Formats: sequence, structure tokens, C-alpha cells
Amino acid sequence: MKLTPPLTHAKPGRKTVAAVATIGVVLPAFGLAAASQAATTTPTNGVEVRWDVTDDRGSGFQASAEIINHTSATLSPWQVQLAYPQSVTSMWDGVYTAAPGGFKVAGPSWSTSLAPGATAKVGLVGKRLTPGSLAPTSCTVTGTTCVVTGEGAPAPTPVTPTPRPTPTPTPTPTAPVTQTSTPKLLVELENASDWGSGRTVNAKVTNQGASATSAWNVSMPWNGSISAWSADASVNGGSLTAKNVSWNGALAPGANTTFGFTDTSAAMSNPTTCTAKVNGAAADCSIVVRGIQSSPSPTPTPTPTPTVPAPTPTPTESPSTTPTPAPTSSTGSPEAPKTPAGKKTVAYYTAWGTYGRDYQVSEIPADQLTHINYAFANVANGKCAIGDAYADTDKFFPGDSWDAGAKRGNFNQLNKLKQQHPGLSTLISVGGWTWSENFSDAASTSAKRTTFAKSCADFMIDNGFDGIDIDWEYPVSGGLKAGKPEDKHNYTLLLQSLRTELDARGQANGGKHYLLTIAAPAGPGTRANLEANDIGKTVDWINVMTYDFHGAWNAKTGHNAPLYPTPGDPDDAQLNIDNAITGYLNAGVASNKLVLGVPFYGHSMSGATGANDGLFQSHTGAGPGTWEEGSVDYHDIVDNYLNKYTRYWDDNAKVPFLYDAATKTFVSYDDPQSMAFKAKYIADKGLGGGMFWELSGDTSDYALLDSLNRGM
Repeated sequence: MKLTPPLTHAKPGRKTVAAVATIGVVLPAFGLAAASQAATTTPTNGVEVRWDVTDDRGSGFQASAEIINHTSATLSPWQVQLAYPQSVTSMWDGVYTAAPGGFKVAGPSWSTSLAPGATAKVGLVGKRLTPGSLAPTSCTVTGTTCVVTGEGAPAPTPVTPTPRPTPTPTPTPTAPVTQTSTPKLLVELENASDWGSGRTVNAKVTNQGASATSAWNVSMPWNGSISAWSADASVNGGSLTAKNVSWNGALAPGANTTFGFTDTSAAMSNPTTCTAKVNGAAADCSIVVRGIQSSPSPTPTPTPTPTVPAPTPTPTESPSTTPTPAPTSSTGSPEAPKTPAGKKTVAYYTAWGTYGRDYQVSEIPADQLTHINYAFANVANGKCAIGDAYADTDKFFPGDSWDAGAKRGNFNQLNKLKQQHPGLSTLISVGGWTWSENFSDAASTSAKRTTFAKSCADFMIDNGFDGIDIDWEYPVSGGLKAGKPEDKHNYTLLLQSLRTELDARGQANGGKHYLLTIAAPAGPGTRANLEANDIGKTVDWINVMTYDFHGAWNAKTGHNAPLYPTPGDPDDAQLNIDNAITGYLNAGVASNKLVLGVPFYGHSMSGATGANDGLFQSHTGAGPGTWEEGSVDYHDIVDNYLNKYTRYWDDNAKVPFLYDAATKTFVSYDDPQSMAFKAKYIADKGLGGGMFWELSGDTSDYALLDSLNRGM
């Protein structure tokens, strides 16, 4: 299943937010200046902190702050200090630091710069310490003026600009990079979240040596049980050892990379020492720890890399394409069509959607869906486990209770949504690209399969879901971690164990049928590692991930989700939707058990030569993106690409693409026209319905979803 990390862009008409940290500190109280009126003057220079209290419960509150750069220079890195009389207990989309009389907020790791005219937005939850306003009384930014505006803010004092701001000392970094002739690594550990029985830890590794690294590893005392990403990490004999993965071993002098891990052990002492190797030789190591055992500080779960199919080159002729007018921004109607009778419309909703995308469960067009798959639950210690505790079960939403044991978070929001839409079902999706590495072990024996099945059934029922969606990427071939040949049959057995357990739970619950589905690969190589016929008899349906056929990982440009092959495609002619669906049908899977996956995003590539309007041409790498380079949400394409790029239509593949000759940027995507062809394909083939990744990618009026539902 495709996953993308949060960066800076938000859906049109929606707020921009993104990384979370629970502070767990009480700031010192100080005198509060009277503020009877909100500021009404927007500064024309300097930095504006626009404050908004979104929920005031008396003793507690929730607020947001927009940091707006009204200067002509980029602030990099940006940081604002706020005088504040209340207590901040959690923050998202910014890095919190306590300061005398208030706090500092800086940009998160993925968005440290603030361009002229740009806006960053942070959110926070706090406790009231003093009566009166919940807004800061003042703000400070090094090198320029700063003013607080918005709800409860004091009236601004006029500022007379000077031709040149008075220089102020540059703050000394907490952990400076000092290059040495001896290979040396700096390890910085920081608590990302803590849910009492476990924690998520972020680790940054910096090369402080004078020479580049090609490989590194670090070790430190640790007694927990971990599951890691972006590093090959494990705990043995009271020591945690982390090694680089294929893509982050090379570090230039002063450069850094990050990895993370979850730990499910009891509280422990922070490590104070570390050892390291660089390029296979012993190296110096120093460690900085920022409260591994501190109060919770939830951040979004790291997001996996998109599925990368393995193409087989088969050069053929290039097609001719004709420019076509760009369609209007959407085709959504005030009365959006519902899912046709007998079909399914399955939407993936991501845990991280509640952060930077600021796409909340309450915005989901539930009346146009039949099923929502929530991504993701983790696989830890052979069991289904919480993925992002803050987003899933802890985040406070309007109407939630702060009482002990009260339901909160996205899970509770989904259950409220189902109460409003009784025909809607929700499934917990388990695994995904990042968290698939432990499936192989969980499926390896009968006893382990039983343990996994029981834990997932417990997880599903305890959190109010109607079924389980397994997203193992991938049996045998692996994704981030290699699998083994036995995975092919063991996967079938694992699903059969789940089916048996869910049926038993349903029988005990008045005959309820709990759903079991999988997200399955589209490429011929990964499909071959599934016992598709047996799986089809076990699960309720298969969500086929018929997208990511081409992207920046290929040597030449190509379509993200072509319906049919196009002559001239230099990659495998089997990489298209029709081939994938035909493969499953030929394997014996009933057509009504196949749900066709469609993307609500496109892929961009830079440096594409101009021949053939950029299609099937060499390129230099990933192009611009919405949340990460190379991946562009459809709403972003509508707002920022259609008016600048030339749109072309490939009548073989039944998909559009964009090309900008000036920047040599190529974008493959789907729009309402191509979505209509895919919907018709679903109807013509008698498939079970359509699935899409993912909800926040569509326009605000759901143009793609409308087209899908109209045509099935």
C-alpha cells in the first residue's frame, strides 16, 4: 500500500498541520497583560503569529497558531519564542522547547524553512494556569519583528521599521557538528511517543568525521524489544545495534540520516554511551538523549516508501499523443453518486492524515463509501499492535471526554461516523510497506498463526472495527526486508487462521460476520508468490493495488496506473491493470472478489527529454511533490499543474499525463476521465468494486470519487 510522509502542502480549503510532540511539562506562570480586544492589523513586515483557540473547556483547551512570514527573506531554520502564561501539554507540527515565561516553537524536521509569504501551522493542547486570555502576550523572532494576532491577542504596538534589523547573536545548536580527522558518529535519541507500555524513539545519526561514510552502525545499551524502520536494528545481550539500510549508508561530512523504532518494554535507564563503526572500521561515538523516559510526545508514525514494481525491459515503438485541453478542476456534483448496488467503494484512511494533511475522519464522505480501511496497525512480537497511539486512540476531538478510560482518537471518530451511517463498515489494515517485515515470522508456525489471529481479533473488536485487512508487502520477495519461500503457503495458512478466528468470534457475537480482506500486489513477480485461488476462497475480497506501475525508480517515464499497455513502453508490458486483473482471474479468483485499486495521486519525474511529449523518456529523478518528491496529490495537480503544464491523453493506456517543456517535468496521474474508464472496466468485468489510496488526495468536492461511483 502506498504511503507518503507529511511535508508542507495542504488540501485546498483545509488547514495545514503535521508532526506531534507531547510535552508533559507545566510552564512557569507569569503576569498576564490585559488583552480585551483581538489584533485587527496584519503586519506588512516581520513575522505574524495568528492565534486561534479551537476548543476551550475551562481547565483545558486546544489551540492553533499560524506562523506567517511577511518578510522578503526565507527564515531557515525558523523559530519563534512566545511569552505564554498557560501550560502546554502537547504540540503537533512543530518542535517544542520550554523557555522562561513561555516556550519556543520551531519547524519540524521536514519543514524547517519558511519562505517569504509562506505559512506554517502548529497545534497544541494545554491547561489553563491563570484566568483570562489563552493567547500569547508577545512573540520574538531573531532578526525581525514579530506580532501576535488573532483570538485573544493584545492590540499590536506600532512598529517603526528600520532599514536594517539590529543583528542578534545566532543561537548555539544543541548538538554542534564538529568534524574530526578520526571517523566519528553522533547519535541523538528523542522520544516520539510513549503510551505507558511502550514508546517510539527517533534517532538521528550525524557524520562528524572529515570523510564520507559508505556504511555505518551504532550500538548502545538497551534491554527492550524493538521494531525498527530505516535501519537494520535489533537487541541482543543488552545492546541495541543499528546498521544502515541500502539507501542511507552514504553520509557526507556533516550530513545526517534518521531511523526510528518502537520499544515495548518497561521503563529503562537512558543510554549514556555508544560505540560505532564507519566503513567497517571502529569509529568514535557520542550520544545525546532527550528524554527517552520523559512524558509522552506523540508524532506521526514514519511512513513507508511506495510499492516499487520490478520491471523487465521490453523496448517497443513509442506512441503518438495529442495534447488535450485540461479538464476543469472537478466534476463533482452537489448530489454525489453513491456506490452502485452490489459494488464496493473501499477507501483507505491514513493515521497520519490527521497531522499535516489535516484531513479528519469527520470530513470523510461516508455516504459515498461502503468500507473504510484504517492504515495501519503494526505487527509486533507476533501480534497486531497499535500503530500510532496518539492519532489512533489519544488525540482529543470536539465532543471527546478527558475522563480516564474515555474513548478518543481516530478510532473513536470512526465509530461515531458509523453511528451516523449505519451501512458503513470499517476495517483495520495491518502492516503496510514499513510494518510488513514481521509477517513472515508471525506466519511461520501453526502456534504463531493462532497467536496472531487471536491478537488481531481482539484488536479489531476492542476498537470497534468490523473486519481486518492484511497488507503484507510482500510474501517471499519481501519489500523492505527479504522474505523466504515458505511465505507463499504460510500466508494462505495465516489467512485461514484469521478466518477461523473471526468466524468463531462472530458466532459468539450473535452470528455477526467479521470481514477479512487483503491488499494484494499487481506486478506479475509478486503475484506469483501468492496462492491466489486458495486466498480467494478464504477472504471476503482482494484489494488489488493496481498503481505504482511506473515512477521515478524506473529509468524512463511512464504511467502510474495504465489500464492497458501502450506500444513503446520500455518497461514490462505486463505492468498494467488489465494484465493484473486477468492474472488473478486466470488463477481462479472469482471476479466479484476482486476490488480494483486506483490512485488519488500521480508520479512526477524531472529532467525528462522532450521527445514524445516526455512519455517513455529518460529522466533525472523524482520531480516536485505534494508531501514528498515525486508524488503529487490529485487536488495539487488540479490547483497547481493543470494551469501550467500541457495535458496529453494516451488512448492506449486510457490515462492522461502532463508535460512541461520549460522545466522538463513529466507527471503521470488519473483524472475524472481516466477514472470513468476504470469504473467501466469494473462494471464490464463484473469486479467487486473499486478501492482507492487515499482519501486526502482527492479534490474538496471529490471529483475522482464521484467519477468512480458513477461508472461502476
